[in-house]
This record gives sequence, structure tokens and C-alpha cells, in this order.
Amino acid sequence: MPTVFVYTLLIVFMLLCFFCVMQVSPYGRNMYGTGNKNISVAYKAFFALPLLAIAVTCGVRYDVGYDHLGYLNIYLYGYPWRQHEILYVVIQNAFSLCKLPYPLLFGFLALIESFFFFMAFRKEPKLLVWLAIYLFFDGLMGSWNNIIRASIAGCIWIYSIDYIVEKKPIPYFVFNAIATGFHSSAVLLFVAYPLFSQGRDLFKNVRLQYLLLLLAFFIRITFFRYSDQISRLTEIFSFISSRYESYVLSGLSADNVGHQNAGTSMAFYMVIIINVIIIAYSKKMHSYFNSKRFNVIYNIYFIGVLTFYMFPVGLYALTRPFRYFYFFRPIMLAYFSLYLYENRKRLREFWTLMLVVVSFTGIFYGSMLKGSTGGLSKYPTYIQHPETPLKPIYKPHSVFVN
Repeated sequence: MPTVFVYTLLIVFMLLCFFCVMQVSPYGRNMYGTGNKNISVAYKAFFALPLLAIAVTCGVRYDVGYDHLGYLNIYLYGYPWRQHEILYVVIQNAFSLCKLPYPLLFGFLALIESFFFFMAFRKEPKLLVWLAIYLFFDGLMGSWNNIIRASIAGCIWIYSIDYIVEKKPIPYFVFNAIATGFHSSAVLLFVAYPLFSQGRDLFKNVRLQYLLLLLAFFIRITFFRYSDQISRLTEIFSFISSRYESYVLSGLSADNVGHQNAGTSMAFYMVIIINVIIIAYSKKMHSYFNSKRFNVIYNIYFIGVLTFYMFPVGLYALTRPFRYFYFFRPIMLAYFSLYLYENRKRLREFWTLMLVVVSFTGIFYGSMLKGSTGGLSKYPTYIQHPETPLKPIYKPHSVFVN
């Protein structure tokens, strides 16, 4: 079980490093500690080591999924990339012009993702340990290896959440522009600032949350009945990229929607149950963490839950604009687990924590043991790459121009 061993070793290493970060953090061990802000060498080292470990692990991997192979083929064989995603073009062309092996490119991209993701929570040292767990257990790492450009944009957006809370529009829009340089769909995130800048809890009523969740499932179940109307909505979102225009039609095919709607596994229902439990605890968590930042993160998480269950995954033109919201589920799982751990002396909180951790541990390792996650049951590396790069069809002559 090479993958089980590699990922388990990586998770344990990250947990040890972030536990050390928690001990030497200049922000203190509390959630929003106000300790000495002089960052020590030890803090920098323990914080950087997990990021480097992720970069190495992602860099040496080969064939992590369909998108991963697509990125690899583009880099090896030189197919041109869309020019308007200029920051990705610059990085890819710079590595290509220097004739660097592709593990260095994938490792560098993973380093960008992990840097922005964990830096977003550097002031919450207790949360880092749980984030390291659910980054893997909830499958976000799979996105980092596949939808790489969108994942980089999403991690940059997560990092920029503080600027929403602090009402700093200029740095927020600057980072959003950077995110758009990696994936053009990130332009939609500009509207997040006026939506969430007040830092209010938009979903205070638990019953209303349950009602909205039921409505999301109702829309999903009765989707075919409204396919004509929804097809018009997909045309609105197709402006994100000309590449998505084909999704407007292909995504609405009965076979595709039916296939994507067939979530009937134990894991599928267990995740729904845990989301329902998080909603039940939402008032307590808002009271415990008591910050505008948590309010914004919970709002984004809950909208992500609604849209995830509302739209069949096959409808790319509708689901892709909301995929940035899906990145917040492991973040909310980390907050939820931290809350339960801090209140573990109460039996209900203790057993709820056990349920969440055991469930996601089973989901994570079960998927690898079954080999149902795009080849994760194996751990092929670039050394085992069977193909020899051919003479590129296209070769960049500038880091800025394809």
C-alpha cells in the first residue's frame, strides 16, 4: 500500500510540525492569541517544513488524475495555454524555457497552494493541526493535484478573507486580480467583498438553514423537471471561458446528470449527516469563536454546502463558479473539530468528535484501499513515467507569451 504509507507519513509529519508551531507561535496558543509578534527562527522552520513536504509529495507524483495528466502533457509536449491566465503562463513558460523536470513545476505549484492556504490561518495556531488532517481526509488535496489553477486561485482567495473582515478593499482586489491570473473564473470572487464585508452571520436561524438545505436537495432531485429553465442560467455562466460553452449542452444530458446524481455510498450519506450536525452546532461555534472572520468563513461554507447539493456535479457551467466555496468545507470541519476538542469533557462533544474523525478517516483510507480515487491505491512517481517526451509541437519563446 504505497500511497497509504506515503500519505500517512506525510500527515503525521505535518501534525508534528504544526504541533511544534503551536508551541512556539508568536500569536500564542489561543485562537486569536496576542503574544509577542516577533517571529522566531523555530516558528518559521516548523511552519515551512510541512509546506515543503507537500511540495515534494505532489511534485514526484505521476498520474494523480485526468487533469494532472493534462497539465503534464501540456508541459512536456508544449501545447499553448490560454493567454489571459497570464500568471500561470509565466510560471509554466519559465520552467519550460529553463528545461526543468516536471516534478519541479508541480512541486512549485503545490508550494504556492499550501503557502496561501496555511498562511491564511497562521494567527490561529490551534487550527493548523486540524487543517492538516482535513486537507487530506476531506479530499481537498485531490483538488490541489488536479484542478491546479483553480486551486491556486482558491487558496489565494482564502488568504484574502482577512482583507474582507478588515475592510481593506484595495489589497483584497489586488489578491483577487492575482487569483484571476491563475484562473479566469476567479473574477467572480470580486463580488464577495460587498457581500461579506460587514462580517455578519447571515444564517443565524438554524431552522432556516435546515429549510434551505432541504430546498437544495429538492432542487437536485427534481432537476430534470426544470432542465429547460436551468439551461438558460448556464448560458449566463458560460462567459467565464469559451472552453465552458460546450458544458452548457453536454452537462445537461440525461446520462451525465443522472450519473453525477448517483451518490448513494455510505460516505456520501455520512458527509451529509456531519454537515447537518455542524449546522446544529453553528450557534455554539459562533459564540465560541466570536469573530467576524469566523462569520465570513461560515457564510461561505454554508453557501458552498447548499450549491454542492443543489446542482448535479455534471453541470459544470453552474457548479464551477461555486467550487471556490467548496474549498471551505475542510476549513469548517477543522473549526468544528477544534470546538469539539476544546469541549471534549462533555460526553456529547467527545463522541461527536469521535464520529467526525472516525468517519473521515474511514472515507480517506477506504477510498485509497478500494482504488476508487483515480489511482491513489498506487503511488507512481516521475521515475516510473513510461513516456519519453517528444519534440514539442509548440515551444514558448517568452515567459509572457504563448
